[in-house]
Amino acid sequence: MRTKYVTFYVVALLLVQTALLGYSARSHSPSWDETGHLAAGISHLKLGKFSLYSVNPPLVRTLAALPVVAIYDPPMDWDYFREDPKLRGELFMGRRMVDLNGEAIFQHIFVARLAVIPICLIGGLVCFFWSRDLFGDLSGCLALTIWTFSPNVLAYGSVISPDMGSTVGLIGASYLFWHWVRDPRIVSSIGLAGAIAFAVLSKSVWVILFPLFLLIWGGLIISSRWGSGDWQDQFKSVAGWRPGLKLAGAFALSLLLVNGFYGFEGSFRRLGDFEFISSAFAKAPSLPSGSGAGIAVDENSVGIISPHATIGNRFSSTLLARVPVPLPANMVLGTDMQVAEFERGRYDEGWQAYLLGEWKQGGWWYYYVVGLFFKVPIATWLLILFGALSAWSWKASASQWAAVLCLWVPAIFFFWMVSGATGMNRHIRYALPVMPVLIIWASAFLRLDGEEGSSQASDRRVWGAVACCAWLVGVTLFYTPHYLSYFNIAAGGPKNGYKILCDSNIDWGQDLIELKAWLSQNQEARENLRLAYFGSFDPVVVGVEYRLPELLYPPVKKEQLESLPEGWYVISTNCLAGHLAPLPDGSGALVFNYYGAPVFEYFEGLEPIDRIGYSMNVYHVE
Repeated sequence: MRTKYVTFYVVALLLVQTALLGYSARSHSPSWDETGHLAAGISHLKLGKFSLYSVNPPLVRTLAALPVVAIYDPPMDWDYFREDPKLRGELFMGRRMVDLNGEAIFQHIFVARLAVIPICLIGGLVCFFWSRDLFGDLSGCLALTIWTFSPNVLAYGSVISPDMGSTVGLIGASYLFWHWVRDPRIVSSIGLAGAIAFAVLSKSVWVILFPLFLLIWGGLIISSRWGSGDWQDQFKSVAGWRPGLKLAGAFALSLLLVNGFYGFEGSFRRLGDFEFISSAFAKAPSLPSGSGAGIAVDENSVGIISPHATIGNRFSSTLLARVPVPLPANMVLGTDMQVAEFERGRYDEGWQAYLLGEWKQGGWWYYYVVGLFFKVPIATWLLILFGALSAWSWKASASQWAAVLCLWVPAIFFFWMVSGATGMNRHIRYALPVMPVLIIWASAFLRLDGEEGSSQASDRRVWGAVACCAWLVGVTLFYTPHYLSYFNIAAGGPKNGYKILCDSNIDWGQDLIELKAWLSQNQEARENLRLAYFGSFDPVVVGVEYRLPELLYPPVKKEQLESLPEGWYVISTNCLAGHLAPLPDGSGALVFNYYGAPVFEYFEGLEPIDRIGYSMNVYHVE
């Protein structure tokens, strides 16, 4: 009977999350990266090439593009396609795609988002099974509840980006590795291979799972030989050459799947044959200090590397030069480009990091700690705290301790890596893969089965969990569908979010549909609109006519503010924070304007009369 109720609860939560994700997907215009992802996914399917958007592996965007190509087959201008994977032409391809499709792009993006929603649902199920296996049915239900109503999960589960795929890939691969540890059969090895391949094809950083799983396996073998009792009995099955051969086979199969997805394009190329641009791989700094942006932004180059970039290969004169790389060439080159972009934030003034109202070259090691604190609901943090306190007295078996290693070791190592990459302190979504681990640990709060103590204490835990979940559900539903802009009460809510973080953490260009709805109700504003829009394409191509606001370089004088032209101003919160990203100007050009100074920051001194989905403020100057 209890199993029936648990099953009903799980199915109900999955349906609720599907509805929330679908509503968010329908309500939001394409976010900054999505047009590029969709254009790249279409190129994979139509051209069979993977050089476009090579900084991220192609799995998620290919899944997103499948229904769009099958249903609409949108017109594309492949003259903007470039073969060289070192070029960043996906944004220009995406903008050109919007030019050709107009407002139909909203429907295309919606359908593409629906195709990737199942990834988020799978993530919820993995959290449920992890928690149930460790702490019991109630804990499994608690973990799924937190996942279902987490604003960050809902935000990135309803957009076309690799972040949710990366998150689910890590927690899924770790879960199946734990199952392999408990029962290293061939079936378990095949499942593990598929999970690792999914993770690597979602985010190339997960190649670190190979050495991490080997490290955990080695530690368990040592414990089986030098431990006693339960430890020896539990892990002796993974010791020896047969389990090692099965694990090696799983790794080999996962690499085969990864290379097969790319069509073995450039697979097993020798390391010395690559041309790299990052200082980590190219020997010299990719861009000297003061040389400007690493990617040119003119229509002829379409994202070509700056002539200042240094191209080379630090391995060419070493013994490693002859070693074949067991990965597709575009994945290797894309990883190199990603590293170069992380390095860029250490010297390029246009790529400074922003935290708590301060801009800094090179960022902070604690950026993601602070960011997650303000982006995760307080109710979730309380459950994480209560879960950690409950787990402190947990008398775990050897198998459960193995689960702790499989759960925490990859997550901690990853968080250490991403925190150390301070050159790209822009997106809290990069740390999203640690969220399932925190959620599973929070579920330990309802670890009631087999625990000594009074039923009264157990009841208090249940009611405490119910109260926190009710708070979480209420907060999430209140801010639906504005999950991308969500900040908790410690930050003062979403309206103050831009004073703490910026970029995709609050405004990713997602509220253009809401702006169009607002303009339809305010005809006067529609006729005299000045807009500073943080997005991947010019709003004019989807029917929003506007001009740029006045460009006022700091410091701004009072008389300059008093002489602003009369009219309606809609300003991205990123512009209020002083973000220097290029902005469209209403001409429909593929090349955006870069000003090199926070020319719209002066609006922070004015009082908004309205807000567009927490990502844009509305001002009326009379």
